[in-house]
Amino acid sequence: MNNARDDKLMTFWRTWFTNPAQRCLIPITAFAEAEGEKGRMTRTWLSVTDQPLAACAGLWRPTDEWGDCYTMVMVDATEELFDIHDRMPVILHAADHDAWLHAPSEEAMKLVAKYPAERLAVARTDIPWFSRKPPAAEAPTLL
Repeated sequence: MNNARDDKLMTFWRTWFTNPAQRCLIPITAFAEAEGEKGRMTRTWLSVTDQPLAACAGLWRPTDEWGDCYTMVMVDATEELFDIHDRMPVILHAADHDAWLHAPSEEAMKLVAKYPAERLAVARTDIPWFSRKPPAAEAPTLL
C-alpha cells in the first residue's frame, strides 16, 4: 500500500482515517530512506534517539489479495531532514498512542505532525538502496 499523505487523510484516506478502528500503530526501531543520486542511492537510517522502539501513525484495512495491509501516515520533512527526503513518517509520542487509536478524527489530526529533528539520529550507510545482497550484520534492520 502507498504511504498516506497528511494532506489526503480527509479525502483519499477518509474512509479509514475517520474510523478509529482502522487506525494502527506501526512499531519501528528505525526507518530507511534512499539518499544520493539516481542509480547510486544508498540507505540512510533514521531512529528516535531516546527510544529503542517507537511507533508511527498508520491506517490499516483488510484486502482480499494480501490480507490485512497497512499504510504509514507521512508529513513534510523537517527543514533539517529535507536533504534526505521531502517527507517523513508521523512518529507518535508514547503519550499519544491511545488518542491515535481511539480519538475522533479531529483530535487524531492534531497528532499528525513533524517529529522534532533533534530527537532523530541519522545513520548514513554505503549500502546500496537496491541490492541483491542482505545488509551487513551491523546495519539496522526492519523488524
